Amino acid sequence: MAKSQTVEVVGEVVILVTSILAVGLVLTYVTVTYGNYASYITAHGELANIVLEAYGYLVNGSTVIILGNLGRVNAYVAKVYALGSNSSTPISLSNVREYLSYTSPQASNPVTIDGRLLLEPGHMAIVVVKGTYWGVSVEACPTPTSNTCGWVMLKWSVSTYTPVNSTSIQGQLGSINVGSVTIEVANDTLGIPWVVTVTINGPGGYTYSKGGSGDLTWVQALANSLQTLDTSISLVNQSGYAGGLSIYQLGDSTYGCIAEPRGYLNVTSGVVKYTINCYRLPTSQVTIIAYYSGPGPAELTLDPTWVLVNGWNKFTLETTPGPHELSYAANGVCWFNGTLTGSSGSVEVNVPNSTYTILVSLICGESPFYVNAHVEDNLTTGSGEAHYMIYTGDANHHVFDEASGSTSQWFRLRLPGLSGYVWGVVTGGVPSQYTKCYLYNASLLGIGSTPPEYPVTNGSTISLYVHCLPGSGVVYWIVKLQGAVWDLDVVWWTLTDSYGHSVTNQISSFNPQYSGNFSVNGPDTLTLSLYVEPGFHYECSVASQNPQTVNPGQTAVFTIDCNYVVNRPTSTTTTTTTTSTWGGYWSLYITVNDNPGVSYTITDQYGNNLSGSQSVSQVFFANYPPGTSAQLTASTVPSCTISPSSTTITPTSPNMYVTFTVSCGSSTSSPTSTPTPTPTTTPTSTPTSTPPPTSTTPTSTTSSPPPTTVTTTGTANAPPPPPTFTGFYQVCAQGSVPLGQAVAFECIVAWKGHTVTELAANLVTQYPNFVESTTLYYDISNSPAGALGEWSISGNCPPGFVVEFGTSGGNFAVQLSGTTGTYTWYVTISAWCYNQHIGRAFVFLTRWNPPELPIDWLLRGGTNVEGVIAPLYMRAWEAYVNAWLAVNGFTLDLFILLALIAPILARPATRRLRLT
Repeated sequence: MAKSQTVEVVGEVVILVTSILAVGLVLTYVTVTYGNYASYITAHGELANIVLEAYGYLVNGSTVIILGNLGRVNAYVAKVYALGSNSSTPISLSNVREYLSYTSPQASNPVTIDGRLLLEPGHMAIVVVKGTYWGVSVEACPTPTSNTCGWVMLKWSVSTYTPVNSTSIQGQLGSINVGSVTIEVANDTLGIPWVVTVTINGPGGYTYSKGGSGDLTWVQALANSLQTLDTSISLVNQSGYAGGLSIYQLGDSTYGCIAEPRGYLNVTSGVVKYTINCYRLPTSQVTIIAYYSGPGPAELTLDPTWVLVNGWNKFTLETTPGPHELSYAANGVCWFNGTLTGSSGSVEVNVPNSTYTILVSLICGESPFYVNAHVEDNLTTGSGEAHYMIYTGDANHHVFDEASGSTSQWFRLRLPGLSGYVWGVVTGGVPSQYTKCYLYNASLLGIGSTPPEYPVTNGSTISLYVHCLPGSGVVYWIVKLQGAVWDLDVVWWTLTDSYGHSVTNQISSFNPQYSGNFSVNGPDTLTLSLYVEPGFHYECSVASQNPQTVNPGQTAVFTIDCNYVVNRPTSTTTTTTTTSTWGGYWSLYITVNDNPGVSYTITDQYGNNLSGSQSVSQVFFANYPPGTSAQLTASTVPSCTISPSSTTITPTSPNMYVTFTVSCGSSTSSPTSTPTPTPTTTPTSTPTSTPPPTSTTPTSTTSSPPPTTVTTTGTANAPPPPPTFTGFYQVCAQGSVPLGQAVAFECIVAWKGHTVTELAANLVTQYPNFVESTTLYYDISNSPAGALGEWSISGNCPPGFVVEFGTSGGNFAVQLSGTTGTYTWYVTISAWCYNQHIGRAFVFLTRWNPPELPIDWLLRGGTNVEGVIAPLYMRAWEAYVNAWLAVNGFTLDLFILLALIAPILARPATRRLRLT
């Protein structure tokens, strides 16, 4: 039950009354005498902080009712009744004429929320009701929708408003403000910056700050007799403190300043005067003579900062007497005035009131303190070698020295002093059944955990081994091949995740799919990278989303798209190279400075790519096996350049970094470009100024000389789905590919009304035609495999030349979800002419080496010649064919090849006897 109380108050306040004129309401401030002013505080729950007040005044046969909020929280008025001598009249909230604060005559429109009038703290609402009333009954709520509301009856003594020209004493116009306080800042002869904070307490109160420098005076008005004023002053931008003074350096002199009185002052009227007093402080002439020896320059600070060079250094300054901090920062381990303090340190210097000289000795260099650490890689025998980092430093994991390793190794690490700590973490090769591994020794007492730190001393030896923790869940993964790879140990993939797991294997048409799982504690991000052995004509890329983030229990499916290209076009680009000193697995991170914000694409020779149209910093690009380099090629839109256009990264550490910069000359506008699609496989072709081909692309005619490389790239866009379609929408951009060009044809699959789970695409080549077909898996059944796109190569090569082509992006399978969505990918087809008279250079191997049988085997009674030699013959034959194909490719008809070597195969095995 809401509790109300009536408070009897007699006094003068400032209120707002309304004069009724023929044209409307005119608001004026008046001073009146009143009694029976009433308010209430509800004693429970959300209503506890609501405080209301009400006034009523007779004006020309009507009552002007003022309802105000004296509390600290919003009140939402649901119902109001005007109380008369014999009846009550409901007041519609829509009849509220004005809404304003206690401290400002500026009115605003009343606000109602869900049928309730908003009454903010320090604000009042004005309503005019015809007739004579002595009070109101109000239902107030804490929120616009709360059911916890309370009723209160507010009474006033009936007063009569008299116009200004009346001879009546009651209702005479008075001052706008009940009172005021004058605030004065004086004696700021030096122009010291200051800030005065003013807080107005009471109904309608608020806080503000006024800043300045020099002398200033202003008047702060008080809006009602319940308000008081708090003020305080502070000096700003000081350069230091000394004995309670704010220190300022003005020219060649130092001053100490203070503003008085200090602290907060609470007043209701009168003048608050702040006086700023400044005193010139005595100074001392200080000379610093410092001897420094160490790698590179160092810094010495005593108020200003100086750079120390090797040898003797001398500095002078004028400063105030008293304590000062003398600090340094250098490289390596340092002895500061004979004390080992590390690479940084400080001492307190007490400057007297006189000329003073400070002698400093700073000797820095490599630490002479070492610890010998042995790491036992106990993972090597079970799950492959672990990659780990071992560190020395202090007890808070601050690194002083570090080393990386794999397998079991000894390390000699520097210590920051006569003692220190050793710890280590596993950075790669975490077994799939664990989530985290670190270096550990159960027989030693360490501090902390995951990883623990072990105390060591100079010259000591410590042994650590790999310790792993299991996870609380499992994520699953699948890596599968789309396309054909008929060579073993040529296409390699590496799958890594955010927990340090790593799996590497080869993939081919003989082993087209792998699966496994990783132990995790939550969401996991998996990333797939590719590597193709040099000399093989495969172009491979990750056709599925990469990387993928999955939760425990979910499966990440990666699809590798590989295409065989007979002859890869070449181009002349600038190249940079780094020198290799790292022989293990390594990762590449890329930074792109793309201030123009145009599209760019960066690829390597294994099909990994990065596309975007904005700057990125050190984003993960790919993982690479030992002994490999990354050959990066970068491209951007016409009229812009990206530097370097190509570069070869050969690892010197486990993590390598490279930066590309996009520039577009002096033009202020960015060139128009076609963004590279990011949700799916990035096409190998890059946007150029060539108009995109359409279904009516004219057949190109060859010129002399014919195009022997791809010189032009373009994109053909598919028509988007209509906004009102339901069911399925599948389409590819149509057209043909002129010789010397590469065209990325956009394909779209959209669905609405069905839950889609997977999309599979397959590109079939029937030269000179190419057909892209899909199968869409959804909740009811599977959509029939349909031919979305059909393309062809237009144009003919002149005599002596043949047409060659390459394809990518048309084979993949991707997991989808949702009842509404769109999936987009690109199929890239390129074509050019090849001169038959140069460059083919088929190699016919005139001699091969079938297996030989030792004669002593026959002499001991061996008779099953065919059973022994047949497997050996087939192995030698496979080696011969692989060697032939590595040189010539698949371009020679198989029957011709068989005809060339059949006589050799038919040679009797008994002719191949070896005398031993």
